[in-house]
Order: sequence, then structure tokens, then C-alpha cells
Amino acid sequence: MAFYPNPIGKIDTLSSKVEISKRRLQDKGIDFVIRSGNITEVMVDGNYKSIFHQDSLIRFFPKANKAQEKIYLEQNRNIKYSPLSLLRNESWKFKMDTVIDYRDYMDYYMVENDTIIDGNSIYTELHLFIDPNLDLPQLLERRNFFKGQFAQSVKYKYSNFKISSTKRQIKEQQPVGFRSISFGENRNKIHFIAGQKAPNFELLDISDRKFSLTSFKNKKILLIFSIINCGYCESTIEQLKLRNYELADNIMGLYINTLDTKNEVMDYVEEKNIPFPVFVNGNQIVDLFGVTAFPTFFLINEVGIIEQVKLGYDKEFITGLLK
Repeated sequence: MAFYPNPIGKIDTLSSKVEISKRRLQDKGIDFVIRSGNITEVMVDGNYKSIFHQDSLIRFFPKANKAQEKIYLEQNRNIKYSPLSLLRNESWKFKMDTVIDYRDYMDYYMVENDTIIDGNSIYTELHLFIDPNLDLPQLLERRNFFKGQFAQSVKYKYSNFKISSTKRQIKEQQPVGFRSISFGENRNKIHFIAGQKAPNFELLDISDRKFSLTSFKNKKILLIFSIINCGYCESTIEQLKLRNYELADNIMGLYINTLDTKNEVMDYVEEKNIPFPVFVNGNQIVDLFGVTAFPTFFLINEVGIIEQVKLGYDKEFITGLLK
């Protein structure tokens, strides 16, 4: 169970069930199945795939992309912070004996990140708490510091261990009717590019006011496709809120959230004071434009022609839209 503080002061939780098996005595590799929400991750005989049940989709790495697969697996938090991965890491250093909730633990630590970005120091320390009676990890804490000040703590709790000396082969039945595409291939590529006419659409904002592309005469429209728990999405909002930073008078921004609930978005709007209309349940317009990543921006001119399409946070692009 993972606990993530989100930007609106609440805690997001994520629960996963992990099954791990060693392949062969002469093979140091492992097979595994990780079930987390609507996603199942499977590694069998060195072949990895992600199964997205809600989208009836399977993603895999072609054999020619094994180097990319290795990088992906190293960065995958479900794998990186699994008990076996943590215990196989030889970088841990013993810090001290401690007590949490009236139970004794051994606290081991390691530095995960120590860098400077845009003049700001960023430091992350991992703490692994092991039950001395079981020799098993019970808690992992990621302590994040920004400019020397404590900024965030993310906790992973481990429980319900079942350990067996009996070899068990990992099997995962292939789902029926699912599409398989390789990682890096967009299942829904951006449908429109600069120079094309934007499709008309209608949306209700969080106050139930109706907007459409034709609602803004003599204005350019900046569509901002975003979600709450996304660092670069938040960077976009923070940049647009900086003192003396305002969109040009002829540009109207529309914040479109597709994944979070209306209540979550309303809390986020109140916390961040987003300075333009905000929309939720924007799945139809996401499908219409073919958006698959966040944030994504479409700048549409006064006559409905798409001027620019930007995937991901781009500081220079945002700056170019300001007064």
C-alpha cells in the first residue's frame, strides 16, 4: 500500500499485490505478476508486458528494444519499490534502531537523489524499516527535501507476506479481445496538427456553464489538457499564476481535466486559484483531439485554425503566450 500526498493536501493511496518467482537455479532473473487497480504487469521468461484492463490494451517491448525495456523497469515504481528489489539493493546503510506504533524496527537508509535544478537543491532519502523478528521490510519512506527544507513524505507499507520454498511457475492468462501495441506507439495519436481546422466542441465547466469553440469570438483559445497528480501540469499552472504573468489579452485559457472527479478538481481550483474556466469529464474532447499525455496544449486562433500543438511542459512555449 502506497500513500502519496497530493497538491490539494489529501492523500492518494495505491494498493498492489505482487507475486514473485525465481526462474531457474542457474538464472538470476525473476518472474512476477503485479496487480494494481486496473493494471496488471507481468514478467515471464524475460518478457514483460503491461495489461490495461479498462482500455482492453496490452503494451509490450519488441525484442529490438530490450535496452528501453531495462530502463523502463528500473524506473517502474511498482518494481523498484517491491520488497525483493529493495532487499537486493546493496546500497543500504544501517542508521538506527527505532520504534513505530509500539513495534521495534531497524532503520536503513540510502540517498536516492541529490541534485540542483534551476538553482534549487533537491534531495531525496529512502528509509527502509525492517522487522528484526521477521527480517522482512514493513515500511519504506521517501523523504523529499526542497532547498534544504522538508517538502514531502511518501510511504509504502508492506504486509501479508507468503513465502514458500516450493517452486511455483508464474502464469498469466492472455485476456480475450485486447489489443497489443508496443511501448512508444500511441494508441490514439494526436488527431490534429498545426494548420488544420479545429473541431467544434461543447463542454460544461465546474459551474455548469456551457462553452464551445465558437463561444470565444475574436479570441485565441488555449486548450490545456491536464490532471491533478502531475508535476509538469502543476508547473504549468504555477507559471501562469506568477506575479505579472498573464495570458495575452487575445488568448483565453481553458483547463480541461479528464481523470479526476469534479470534487477533487474543485478542491484543486480553490487551492491553486486557476485563473480561467475549468472543465471536468472531458473524455469526449480528449478522444476528439487524440490526447494521450499530460499536459498537452492546443493553441487555436480566432478563426478556428490550430496554430500550435505542444506535448508536455514547455516553459518557453508558456512564456510566449504571456503579455
